[in-house]
Amino acid sequence: MSTPRHYCTYFDSRYIHRGLLTYESLRGQSSRAIVLWILCLDESSYTALQDANLPGIKLIRLSELEAADRELEAVKTSRTLVEYYFTCTPCLPVFILNQNPEIADITYLDGDLYFFADPELVHSEVGDKSIAITPHRFPEEEKSREKCGIYNVAFNFFRRDEDGMACLNWWREQCIAWCYDRVEDGKFADQGYLDDWPARFNCVRVLDNPGVNLAPWNVKDVKLSISKGKVYANGSLLVFYHFHALKLISPRLFNPSWENYTISPSLILRFYVYQPYILSLSKINRKIDSTMRLEFGLRDHMPSWVRNRTWFSTILAVLTGRLFFRYHR
Repeated sequence: MSTPRHYCTYFDSRYIHRGLLTYESLRGQSSRAIVLWILCLDESSYTALQDANLPGIKLIRLSELEAADRELEAVKTSRTLVEYYFTCTPCLPVFILNQNPEIADITYLDGDLYFFADPELVHSEVGDKSIAITPHRFPEEEKSREKCGIYNVAFNFFRRDEDGMACLNWWREQCIAWCYDRVEDGKFADQGYLDDWPARFNCVRVLDNPGVNLAPWNVKDVKLSISKGKVYANGSLLVFYHFHALKLISPRLFNPSWENYTISPSLILRFYVYQPYILSLSKINRKIDSTMRLEFGLRDHMPSWVRNRTWFSTILAVLTGRLFFRYHR
């Protein structure tokens, strides 16, 4: 029996719904046993996940990470909340590998990924490399977005060897020194640092497979197709999609934010990519205690008689042309 594959991610109670979908899809699609290490960024998320007692999950309190990494904790007051979360990104896998010498490699995942196929397909592409990163693959007309990074911090693989650990420790040091939510001197948050990794470090694999980290910023440049119920991107099996910027407006309304990337969604994108995720997100919303629900933004400013009417949700969805809706049953 093979040893489990180790992954890590982080989120707070506002993002727990999406993080759990990443976990469920990862575990459901993987042909290999998985362990997902979750850094709980607030006590509410830790308590909820501890009570759920889900298989294959290891929980870490933020206070545990800070106790082991005093340099991280020392910069907390100089960063906004999101900047501090970004700073935690490389610190988390460093902490896990330091605390667990038996782990041979670890993969960082963003908490808004959803797996449609076996992640071992990606690890096969990584092969014997020590580091793996994923390019944004911006279309030509979106190349200006590369100021925020050529590569996307979404799926980052690190092997416990000289090259993998050198990269991971260097990334942690850089983020502790500077990690802000702005573009400055070629840096941006935790992400800009990845730009020169193929030149700076040995044994780096660039995962340039269109079925890996398909996302709103690159999907319009990709031909989607269906075969035997599976989605393909430019002929490659869709392994995971990055549901960046998807907004929950109400329990019935979801805005994919396609307008941010001038996407004209195909039927495949609507019904074979977004719909399964949205239906799953709607389902998981109903499972989680009401105290853990996300802030719904627009919904909070609607009169109760409006936000409780399914006909209003339907009309709004039809008028905008970009909002999915899902009714509670």
